Amino acid sequence: MNSCVVWYSCPVLLLTGQQSVFNNTTKALHLAILKAVADRTKIEFVEVVGVANVLEERVHYFHCYG
Repeated sequence: MNSCVVWYSCPVLLLTGQQSVFNNTTKALHLAILKAVADRTKIEFVEVVGVANVLEERVHYFHCYG
């Protein structure tokens, strides 16, 4: 059986709170992605200061207008 790997390129946004229990894990994931991709301009990392759960505690920062 032939195997075929197709690589897709898409933007990535990693969002974490400074006090999140997954903060260090998210930072490590960010570094791993940066090492693995050719186009680093598509990788964004946002750390919101003073919160654990960004989407609950700072939802107004990320409101989409359309």
